[in-house]
Amino acid sequence: MLEMELKVRLTLLGPVLTHSTAIGAIGVDSCMARRPEDGRFYLPFSLVRGRLRQSWEEMDGVDGHSLPVRIDDLLGGHTGDEFNVEQSPEPQRGRLRFSDFLCEKDMPAQPPVRSRIKIDPARGSVARGALQVLETPFASGEKATFTGTISYIAANAAEANAIKSQVVKGLRWITSLGAERTSGFGRLIDVQVELEERGLVGGHDVATVLSPSEVIGLVIRPLSPFCIARRRTVQNLFESDEVLSGAIIRGALATTLKAILNHPSDISDSIPEPWKELGRYFNSIRFTFAFPAASTPTSRAYKRPVSPPLSLVKDADEACFLDVALRDGPGLIGQLPMAPKFRVDWKHSDDVRGYFGWSTPKRELRVRTAIDRGKRRAAEGQLFAYEMVVPYGHEWLGHADLGRVPEDERGKVEGQLRAILESGLRSIGKTKAKAGIQLSHDVGPLFPSDSTPVERDRWVITLQAPAILCDPTDLHENSGASELEAAYRKVWRELSQGKLELVRYFACQSLAGGWYLIRRFQPGKPYNPFLLTDSGSVFVVRATADIADARNVIEAWMRGGLPLPSWAVKRYGDSWRSCPFLPVDGFGEIAVNLPCHKEKYPSEEMWHVIQ
Repeated sequence: MLEMELKVRLTLLGPVLTHSTAIGAIGVDSCMARRPEDGRFYLPFSLVRGRLRQSWEEMDGVDGHSLPVRIDDLLGGHTGDEFNVEQSPEPQRGRLRFSDFLCEKDMPAQPPVRSRIKIDPARGSVARGALQVLETPFASGEKATFTGTISYIAANAAEANAIKSQVVKGLRWITSLGAERTSGFGRLIDVQVELEERGLVGGHDVATVLSPSEVIGLVIRPLSPFCIARRRTVQNLFESDEVLSGAIIRGALATTLKAILNHPSDISDSIPEPWKELGRYFNSIRFTFAFPAASTPTSRAYKRPVSPPLSLVKDADEACFLDVALRDGPGLIGQLPMAPKFRVDWKHSDDVRGYFGWSTPKRELRVRTAIDRGKRRAAEGQLFAYEMVVPYGHEWLGHADLGRVPEDERGKVEGQLRAILESGLRSIGKTKAKAGIQLSHDVGPLFPSDSTPVERDRWVITLQAPAILCDPTDLHENSGASELEAAYRKVWRELSQGKLELVRYFACQSLAGGWYLIRRFQPGKPYNPFLLTDSGSVFVVRATADIADARNVIEAWMRGGLPLPSWAVKRYGDSWRSCPFLPVDGFGEIAVNLPCHKEKYPSEEMWHVIQ
């Protein structure tokens, strides 16, 4: 299999305008889109991809000729939703990956503008308030060249050239790009495409590792903005999570492996050599969440951020934060005693995030719309937006854990996994971003866990990733604190086989559901969202009998994360096909006895016990 990259140069005739969602200069109504990291003008990848799809749809079937490669195969198909229940919820991913198309010319910080008006048809004069000021960095008749890439994986040189030919024809079919096209803006006058073979890992690159590792550190560096859509609170806004879950990493890895093998079915031991062992144990490899940290020189030990515990509190002025996990009862805080502020009440959390090693990537909002093909304009009611994480200057740190792979097979599996990972990850999130990966044995937590009891027979467990814990059938809309505590006591007793019991907890819960998630993973069943305990939730537990036995349980959880409770296995199963929140995808990862529980322990002067 070959990885190909098309270097595309699109030359447009000015004026050119691609709307930006960012605020421009005072008095400007429509701004040219700029990259937030360097201010360069660009054509969004989604604009070029959408216009290419439109071209192919118009070309397909003309004079009885059909396209050599299906449009949905290259650009992806429509996935079902609550409005299109007849369509499958399975992702219909395309093979082509687009970058933004950047302007080759450096432009001034404040480009020139031009004005447009609307005529009142009844009076034949300017309509009231109908003045529009447009940012037009390119003068009429001026050539503007934008350069980008389109990459894909092909079985051989013949298929690579066939896809290139189809892309070139589709691009040359486009008449114009951007906004105000009906007014003569953005005429496409030239398309230049160069095909370059980037190479792809093949059988000769795979070697068995003689001294295999149980855990491999992953340093992930996304090469373009990405959107990992989290639970939507607004129907037409996709907000991006800042972490890469183990499921995201596994999915991107599976996409790459399927592309290499031209193997559309699931990854299993049925795949050919040299990947058979990786296929056999693919779902046994545990990928932890990858957390963002600031990029620094590579000659160092990478310190993975730690999810801050929910037991942290602040005083009224939020001048400092303390940890009350080891306090036995409620209290007031500060010189002038007041109720402590937990995370939900904080006005800012930069100090906490910095203490636990988290960096904060910038975000970019891009507004898009579906196009009405008949009217050749934006479709009514089809406006939506992507909030994307801008990754430059940051790296994401996680792990691949091969502890569940048999030792006699681990060398082959690690060798094959390394060969795939070193070629990078593809199709991350909604923007199908690509990421480079560095494999390192020097990726460790900023604050390592410690299985030694923090107080005689007690441990403080902090979730580093969401986990399925409580059975939602034990709770209902009238449940209160006592019912929730009983549910948590029940699950910790079960998970530890009676060796640990809950002392106290600081936790948040959330529901994960929606039409897509339930229909894809729980088809044919009544609608019931998944109940998750959020990352950062803190549980203080103690040994019920032998401390050594309880410590062994804690250490097993530290190595592999919390297992699914028996009720969850019975209801959802333990396969990725039926449950999207598995321990092998990083869910249920824990940190034990973080230093902050003692270092930030509130002093007697700061903490006033409520009698």
